[in-house]
Amino acid sequence: MEGVDQPLSRASELEELRARIPFEDLQASDAKKERLEQHDEAYHHEFRLRMSDGSERWLSAYAAIRSNRIFGVNFDVTERKRTEAALRESEARLRLATNAAALGVFERDVKADRMVWANDRAFEIFGQTRADRGLTRQQLLQDYVHPDDAKAVKEAMRAGRRKGGSHHVICRIRHKGGFER
Repeated sequence: MEGVDQPLSRASELEELRARIPFEDLQASDAKKERLEQHDEAYHHEFRLRMSDGSERWLSAYAAIRSNRIFGVNFDVTERKRTEAALRESEARLRLATNAAALGVFERDVKADRMVWANDRAFEIFGQTRADRGLTRQQLLQDYVHPDDAKAVKEAMRAGRRKGGSHHVICRIRHKGGFER
């Protein structure tokens, strides 16, 4: 009778485990498991698991079929998920603050010689669209920066490179339509 009780115990343990996984995570996992079994697709899934103390952990699961058996491994990625969530929240606060202040945010990729727009306001300030590739240093200085301010902008850029960091400069820019900001 011992052999008869064992599968029932494993089945109930599996159901108990599945009950601790949120429904949407479980659905996605089941779909991936089916693709693994039916089409031998690689299985990778990150899901939440409610612990017996009520806390929640994130697991990253990988599985493959070998010799007609499914072998898998789980990693606890809770700290990474918490860090990702904190980063998303921080980015949302930064977006809110830059939008409220009407700041245009950009980065300059020095190696590629391109300004990379980081928010919609930067596009608006420079009269650019998302389809535009960004500006080179020469385009910025020649086509946008007011001629009377070009020297100060160049000096600020050089000082920033020497210091290995950012720079701050106030200047006027010209739009293709002829108006200035």
